[in-house]
Amino acid sequence: MRYLLVILLAVVSLGYMVNKPETIRQGKKDDQAWAKEINQAYDLKALHHFLCGQIKANPWVDGVDLRRVKITKKSTIAGRKIHSGEWTLNLPDPKNSEFTITWIDKDKSSDNRSAEIWNSITFICQRKTKADFMILSVKRADNIAIALFD
Repeated sequence: MRYLLVILLAVVSLGYMVNKPETIRQGKKDDQAWAKEINQAYDLKALHHFLCGQIKANPWVDGVDLRRVKITKKSTIAGRKIHSGEWTLNLPDPKNSEFTITWIDKDKSSDNRSAEIWNSITFICQRKTKADFMILSVKRADNIAIALFD
């Protein structure tokens, strides 16, 4: 009897941990509403031209050649992020005028593969109008992940 109670409690608690279909549907609806708000607040084509223009005007940031970073001709919305090749545009709140554009270079590792090293370049930007943007600052971050166990 005691084991049956434990199993029943485990099954009931598992139901709270698994994504329910209605939760998934609501998440998709929320993402669609976010995408609609983004399309109303931002001209994605102008934002794409802004990114390309910034890289053309400033191809090097702290020793990193941004010309080698892939940019697609068209941006795609995935979840609550917008991707253009290897660049990710983070626009958490369509009503907020600040947003970031980030590229993460994950192609480096140490000689003995015990550490993974990657750089990131982030443009902190501001929307002036639906189709006019400016860079507030640029940040470079160097990150290292060390494998403790093999």
